[in-house]
Amino acid sequence: MNICEVYNELEVIKENKYKKISLVRSQIDHLLYLKREIGNHNKEIYYQLSKKDSKYWPKIYQIQEFDNKIIVIEEYINAPTLEDILLNESIPKERVINIFSQVCCAVQELHQMNPPVIHRDIKPSNIFYKNGKVYLFDFDISRNYQLQKNKDTQVLGSVGYAAPEQFGFGQSNSQSDIYALGVLLNVLLINKLPNESIYLGDEGKVIRKATNLDPKQRYLSIKELLNDLNIKEKSSFKELTYKLPGLGGDFKIKNFLALIGYVMILIFCYNASITSNGVLATGLTAFLYRTFMYMVIMTIILIASNYLNVQNYCFFSKSNYLILKIFGIVLYLIMILFLELMFISLIAVLFKIG
Repeated sequence: MNICEVYNELEVIKENKYKKISLVRSQIDHLLYLKREIGNHNKEIYYQLSKKDSKYWPKIYQIQEFDNKIIVIEEYINAPTLEDILLNESIPKERVINIFSQVCCAVQELHQMNPPVIHRDIKPSNIFYKNGKVYLFDFDISRNYQLQKNKDTQVLGSVGYAAPEQFGFGQSNSQSDIYALGVLLNVLLINKLPNESIYLGDEGKVIRKATNLDPKQRYLSIKELLNDLNIKEKSSFKELTYKLPGLGGDFKIKNFLALIGYVMILIFCYNASITSNGVLATGLTAFLYRTFMYMVIMTIILIASNYLNVQNYCFFSKSNYLILKIFGIVLYLIMILFLELMFISLIAVLFKIG
């Protein structure tokens, strides 16, 4: 089926001689998507990305080739870019580090793919930011690293963010993205490119090394860069809490209300009167019933709010039919609740609770 016949164009977001990006609506599920019409020079990148679900970039749903171009249908993320945010406000340092660490994790996922994907255009305007989460997008000039080559076929990149080798001085590789990450960190901290002014704090040393003109003098990996920033790759308990639905956004009132909501759920569940066979349950029996009730409510909240992109792992998540997606989420929810029930039942058996 021709993609153009399935999706109705609502708005042209960007158009030039190289590409056309449009907001479209599907005639099948009536949801909004982003349609990207670009040259087929890096179609392999989009095919590669479509096979990997990641919480760090928009999901690729469909790819169709037409002569010398491809049309990509991807997830529509209704959120401002970091560039939009920086135009209106400065970002607190603590939040900068959180944002930057997420971008680093996104780029690290790309570099760990087989073959490695080099983004080559990391900059604030290519990063969405919503509810404390970042989404790296625009892979139109991305490429696979090829060991046997010593130069890029095409000279591409954004001035100020692109490493020198992207302008004909060598082949872009993971160090090229690390260069752009160094520039990004500086811009997030003081809203200036490193060639204008470099942040004076401890992070300035990291920025200087990451943006060294010689790729060999830069960080060898994202992990090494994060280590110098004292950022652990795995989420801490604080970071996990920060990401819970309703928490971690920029609105303090919303965070407060969400926190009150979680506390009330906890109080409600563990103060509920539980009867078993007409008799008021007490002790460990009551505790297990209440724990299961709490687990059920929290599971529904987390899956319904797509916590940590859990819906990407539900059945039929890649389907173009909304009814199938909803059915897959419900089926996934039932499976999780069944496993939780089995867990509680196992504890009851172990403690011989009748």
